[in-house]
Amino acid sequence: ALTGATRRTGIIEQELDLARRGRTVREVSAGIMKALQNLKQVDAFEAVEVFCDVTENVPKAANDNTEYTDVIVAVREKRILSLKAETYVTSTGSEGGVETSFTLNNSLGLTEKISAAASYGTKSTAATRVDVTKPRFRGLPFTLNVSASHNTASRVVYSSYDERIQALNAELRHDGGRHVFGMGTAWRDVIPVRSEKNE
Repeated sequence: ALTGATRRTGIIEQELDLARRGRTVREVSAGIMKALQNLKQVDAFEAVEVFCDVTENVPKAANDNTEYTDVIVAVREKRILSLKAETYVTSTGSEGGVETSFTLNNSLGLTEKISAAASYGTKSTAATRVDVTKPRFRGLPFTLNVSASHNTASRVVYSSYDERIQALNAELRHDGGRHVFGMGTAWRDVIPVRSEKNE
């Protein structure tokens, strides 16, 4: 049984499959502990608790010594939307700006996380970024992250141009941190800037 607000139960059912296939108390217990660990790692729930109890009043044949166990999973999901806005000053003190970001947590019920951020400086610096993260990708102990970014950086303080970089990256990271597979591509443009210094 499942208690608590959740947008989709598929991920919970998937993680409980090992416990469901257990044939002994030890196997069921090991499956439940593994499911609890995996559900906490997906970072979609503020709290996850699993309760087990012996099922009573189950009709059985006279020679049936099978014991049944009720497994109750109680979850509390994280907020679906979070927003943030802040100001900043670069380390050189030559430019300030504002940055806003938002995160959608498990909005599709697949334990995915979608985040986007945009920042604008007082000069020509600007940046936008979108990230999509899917833990337990295809039921495996890997987290998939796909990101796209567009950055414009002012180099006028040091030279006479702005730099624009667009990038697309994909990464598959083992939950234990032992293996990372990734690929990415980037495009760089140099934009001449006319100013009193370089005229």
